[in-house]
Amino acid sequence: MEKTISQALKFPGPVIVDVYVDPYEPPIPPEIHLNYLQNITKSIAKGQPHGAKIAMSMISNKVRETITKK
Repeated sequence: MEKTISQALKFPGPVIVDVYVDPYEPPIPPEIHLNYLQNITKSIAKGQPHGAKIAMSMISNKVRETITKK
């Protein structure tokens, strides 16, 4: 994936990079503030479709980040 993105950025014009993403992966900013967590928690609590999968995706990503930083 990194090679593909690198090649796309070097191209001297518009580029389309076709990628597959996890549909349950929420957009998470680089720095998560309390306000973001409160809002996403409210959204899941109000009945966000697939809220449990989204929450598990967020948790597993944080665990993975924590493990790989060490």
